[in-house]
Amino acid sequence: MDLMERLLLITREPVEEVVTKNELKTLLETNAYPKHYIGLELSGKLHLGSLVLTGFKINDFIKAQIHTTVFLADWHTYINNKLSGNWDKIKELSKYYSSAFRFFCPGVSIVLGSELYETYDSYWENFIRFSKHMNMSRIMRSLTIMGRSERESLDFSQLLYPIMQSTDIKALDLDIVHAGM
Repeated sequence: MDLMERLLLITREPVEEVVTKNELKTLLETNAYPKHYIGLELSGKLHLGSLVLTGFKINDFIKAQIHTTVFLADWHTYINNKLSGNWDKIKELSKYYSSAFRFFCPGVSIVLGSELYETYDSYWENFIRFSKHMNMSRIMRSLTIMGRSERESLDFSQLLYPIMQSTDIKALDLDIVHAGM
């Protein structure tokens, strides 16, 4: 598959924005199999429309010879009080999401946050190193991306969330980070 075909697959709808198109082109020119992920919090049963829309995009990445990972953010789910913070429900839904994405996106890798944190030796060291470069003002600004605006009612774990996201990306050694608008 040539470079232009790969670029078209990656950037076609429903993609709305590529932050650095020139970097993406250079990446594809210099790395035969870049690493990509989309991270998902588990907020309930997987909506069929979400699976299909996300799945089609994941399949575009796979066809474009991109190593693709669905990161099931179980600890992030817990931090954001999804599923009432019920760890058993979170684990159960993790299996459900994993099965659905494996079925719809043959070839995708599935990684659970809890597994990553147990197996990646430098995770917590990198977490501390990242946190040394972030001030509270930056963390508070990034919380709005998570849909948080109620500063006074945040618990401490929610302040850790943005640092975890950065550390997740480093631990997974990613080239392309995929998110929603």
